Amino acid sequence: MRRDRPPLVSVILPVYEAEDLLDDALGSLRAQTVDDLEVIAVDDGSSDGSLAALRAYAQRWPALRVHAQDNRGAAAARNQAFELARGRFIALQDADDTSAPTRFERQLELLRERPDVDLVGTDAHMFESNGQHLGELHASSDPDELERVVREVGTPVCHSSLMLRREVIDEGHRYEPTWANCHDYDFISRVMRTHRASNVPEPLYRIRAHGAQLSVRFLEEGGYRTFAATRFIQRGEKPTLDLGSVTRDDVLALGFAPRRVDEMIVGRYRHWMRLLGTGGHTGEVASLLERGRAYAERHAVDRDLRVALEVEAALAMRRPLSGARRIGGALRRDWRSALGVARTVAGYRVHVALTHPARPMLRSVIRARRALRRN
Repeated sequence: MRRDRPPLVSVILPVYEAEDLLDDALGSLRAQTVDDLEVIAVDDGSSDGSLAALRAYAQRWPALRVHAQDNRGAAAARNQAFELARGRFIALQDADDTSAPTRFERQLELLRERPDVDLVGTDAHMFESNGQHLGELHASSDPDELERVVREVGTPVCHSSLMLRREVIDEGHRYEPTWANCHDYDFISRVMRTHRASNVPEPLYRIRAHGAQLSVRFLEEGGYRTFAATRFIQRGEKPTLDLGSVTRDDVLALGFAPRRVDEMIVGRYRHWMRLLGTGGHTGEVASLLERGRAYAERHAVDRDLRVALEVEAALAMRRPLSGARRIGGALRRDWRSALGVARTVAGYRVHVALTHPARPMLRSVIRARRALRRN
């Protein structure tokens, strides 16, 4: 039943083909320590039982409001939810993810302590559907650092963990469906031109990593698309390329240096090898390593990036490095390779948001050197 008094928090939940995951997502929202909230679930034309499941859940939980629309994409679903939201604060969540019980409480505390900040994310866990922990994503809490990241690199915080002040939405900020899979970065970059951001340095958001995740299947293509979208968004321009079929040559033509492109693509391979290795998927790690080697050979990637790729794969598969003496010798003799490993780790972590302090970066390098020495 609709309340006359607006809630403190409106949660935006776009839903598409998520019938089997809704109990987890909604259960995590219902368990929040902040109970003065509404959840606006927009079903984006699902063909499974998502809409029926939402309506059944709403019968048991009056805070859940359900809206159905034809399939128009996540950006349009979020925009529709913005129009329906009545809360003083707007929180995001994806239908296949979950939130820790204190997520909203901690974000509200930060927003009340920092009147200069208008959007707040949190760190995040990544996990498999069976509950296997895969890793964590971290972001800086420093608004100045986040401004630098969004200006130079990409999305500065975990997008789906965001909480916004209502004023951001009242100013007319909306998602642009044109950007498809990059609409989150476009939205954040536009909002952060006039509003400051921060982050709760606790993993209060949980991201479900699906086995068939598009990020893995189209790893290089996704990297090229991100580069192209970043350049157009930073320039405030509409894309002049088909973002669904961007090539490496297209990215270079936009002014990106080959080294920077290679750092990002190798970083994406390493990111997914690490996550899959944590979950025990050594076969998938081996497959990604072969794809990464092929990319490095095809584009004459610098040796230090190749070393970083091999080190990551060996650690992910918990097995000796192929050619360990040769690679170990390169690290010991060639400081560019040794420092390149550190630089690649740092660049990769910044790219995923994911501004890390130096200590984890150095720890990764030390761990790699020890692995090389043992073998």
